[in-house]
Amino acid sequence: MDSAKSLRNLISIIVTIIVLGVSIGVGLTIITSPASAYPTEQEVQDLVEEYYSSHTYVENVYDCSEMSQDFWNMCYTKGWTTEMGVREVKTLKDGSVVYHCWVVVEVDDDTWLAADPTCGFTVKSDEVIILSGVRKSGAFYYTAQWFQDPRELRNWMLTNQIF
Repeated sequence: MDSAKSLRNLISIIVTIIVLGVSIGVGLTIITSPASAYPTEQEVQDLVEEYYSSHTYVENVYDCSEMSQDFWNMCYTKGWTTEMGVREVKTLKDGSVVYHCWVVVEVDDDTWLAADPTCGFTVKSDEVIILSGVRKSGAFYYTAQWFQDPRELRNWMLTNQIF
C-alpha cells in the first residue's frame, strides 16, 4: 500500500510541476524518437513541387539562395532535419563564379534526399537528371559546402561576397 501511495504522490508532484511550469511560461520540450520525424521521399517531393508551383525565380533578386532558405524553413517547420548545400556551377569568361544552392532532407538514419526548390524536384545521388537539356549526375547535389541553417548560409555569402 505504501508504495502505491508513494507512486500516486510522485505522479501528483510531477503533474503539479508540469502545470506550474506551463502556467508561468516555462517551455517544456517533449523528445520524440528521431525516426518519427523522418519524412518519406514522396513527402519531400510533394513539398518541393508545392513550393516550386507557388514561387517564382527572379535572377539576382529572388534566386536559388532565397528559395532554398524558404524551403529549408518549410521543412524545419515540419520538424525535418535539413541542410543547405552550395557549390560552384561554372566560372564565367569574366572570371566570376556562378554558384547554386539547394536543400537536402534526412529521410532515414543518415540517408539524405536532395530537393531543389529552384527547379521543383528531388534527386538521389545515383540518379541522372536533365537540366536545360543537359544530362547531370544526381551526385552533383551531394558534394557541397553544407550549412545547418539560413543564418550560416547568409554569413558565408556575406563573407565571400557571393550571389
